[in-house]
Amino acid sequence: MRQIWTTLLARLASPKESVRFRVIGALILACGVLGGGLYYLVEAPSAAPTMDDSNALGYTRAQDHQMGLMMGHFGLILMDWQDALDHPGAQALVIVAVAGLIAAYFFRAASVLDYEEEERERRQTSGPTTTAGS
Repeated sequence: MRQIWTTLLARLASPKESVRFRVIGALILACGVLGGGLYYLVEAPSAAPTMDDSNALGYTRAQDHQMGLMMGHFGLILMDWQDALDHPGAQALVIVAVAGLIAAYFFRAASVLDYEEEERERRQTSGPTTTAGS
């Protein structure tokens, strides 16, 4: 475990900015996965029971009808999304997805920096280009 931390700190101290961006992206992704998992473990046992039993079928049908009259079809879709995102598993997935998007930003920035560096080196090694007619 100690070797992992020393390697990680050595890469963070790297003079190449792209290496630092990749390490930061990996840390964000790891923290997102751990955070999502911990959130699920803490919230899943204490989740409130949902109204999915057969006794509430008439109530939910009437509620959906009223919601459709007041908000239209899009309102029903939004309410379904809200119900789906109300579960701890879905919330944990949102945490992981947001961390993945932020980590993807850092990985993409690192690849752009590497590409720019390769282009700069390629231009320096090829020397100045001359055009015919000058």
